[in-house]
Amino acid sequence: MKLEMELMDRVQTPEQLDQVFARSRAVLFKHSTRCPISAHALSEMERFHLQNPEVPIFVLDVIENRRLSEQVTRRTGVRHESPQLLLMEEGRVRWHASHFDVTARILEEKLPVSSS
Repeated sequence: MKLEMELMDRVQTPEQLDQVFARSRAVLFKHSTRCPISAHALSEMERFHLQNPEVPIFVLDVIENRRLSEQVTRRTGVRHESPQLLLMEEGRVRWHASHFDVTARILEEKLPVSSS
């Protein structure tokens, strides 16, 4: 089954990035369309999102939106890597991971989701 990135919100403008930082809780996934590791991480994020649709996940394409990616680095102080996952709370990074540490399982451990 092919999962679609469109299930998650894309960040393509400075205003959208500001909205991510303004949320009480959000997951920001920095994705490179040129990297096979990032493709694997994207499938992990899609799997997490399908199982936890109430968790806001935002995808930033670092190739297409390099300046926005650089803004994230400046605003968070977290060195850029891709793929990269930033768990944001109240505009601050609570936890981050990159490369093969970007998995649905690890995100579920770091971000307990209430079961309904």
